[in-house]
Amino acid sequence: MVSDLTVKQEFWNIDNNEIFDCVAVGLSGKGKYKTIRLRKSAIPMLNWCGGESYYEETYSYINFSSKVENVDRNHRVAETVAMMQGANIEYRPWILPELQTHRKDEENICEAVFITSRNLKRAFDSTEQLSGSTRFTGALITPKDAFVVYNARDGVMKWGHSGEYKSQSIVEKCVTYNTQNYNVKKMILMGRTLENVMATISQSKREEELALRLNYKERYKHHTSISSIYRNVHYVPLSEFGQKLLKILTVPDYHNKLLRLVFRDDEISNGRDGFMHDAHRNGVYVLSFLDGDVTRLHWYKQIIKDNEELGKKYEYAILCYYEQREEVKSFMGENENITYPCVNIDEVLDLLFED
Repeated sequence: MVSDLTVKQEFWNIDNNEIFDCVAVGLSGKGKYKTIRLRKSAIPMLNWCGGESYYEETYSYINFSSKVENVDRNHRVAETVAMMQGANIEYRPWILPELQTHRKDEENICEAVFITSRNLKRAFDSTEQLSGSTRFTGALITPKDAFVVYNARDGVMKWGHSGEYKSQSIVEKCVTYNTQNYNVKKMILMGRTLENVMATISQSKREEELALRLNYKERYKHHTSISSIYRNVHYVPLSEFGQKLLKILTVPDYHNKLLRLVFRDDEISNGRDGFMHDAHRNGVYVLSFLDGDVTRLHWYKQIIKDNEELGKKYEYAILCYYEQREEVKSFMGENENITYPCVNIDEVLDLLFED
């Protein structure tokens, strides 16, 4: 399809019978850094979907850099947008509500939307200091929730520490003015594998610990690792399954609703029994990984290790989707006391969105 679009083609708008011919896209770069860009000749077609004026205002005066790091960043954003599109989350800037920047309108954002980092910085970062080179690709915002979104792709992502802390502040300003929410303590980390995502989190923590040792007198400035900034980090694979997981994260109070789909009220822990788990069924302590929260998965692994060192014998389970089972099992390591019951994500989506 891309190859066909690099030569002159005739395009037909079935809504108004308008016919337009042009070369739609051009290719530049080499290998994995090859980039697809819209040609100027195709810009009038954007009027068919209402985006022509936005595109001209935003990109008319931009010369796209061919530096590897800049191309890679643009690709991260493009992949994130494609994931949001697959999850039916609105991402087109000309369709999104006009963001409030100085007065609060709690109902301005009334459904799940994705706002790119470029547009968030433009609206809420007057100085552009620190945030200029941050790696966040944007924010998934719902009326009562918000997630800062990163894309590690197929490697271990370098964490920008102070700049990433500033990114959270930018998103927090957006949700404060435009939703019922005030705090941004959740993050989505996209990637190819759970192993690389966990390595990204661990690396940012090690760098934070090193900064604290080198400058202990100003330690308050250095608590900027992923686990220090965000209470919940949700791993979303770059796949069709990941798009389904994104849809689940747009459901209000998704964690508790997922639990109620599987467990009876008397089985849900609600903080009982002195250590972190979600449910207790037939003598087994269960953690739900149905929302992909790797922060809780990490702590659950540590809790199991601590209990075993203290000689406490329990049976554990991690509830997950079939697509997650092998990666989760590999992360937890060999342990005969842990089982991995699975559910079908399509059935879960049907139940969550049955209304």
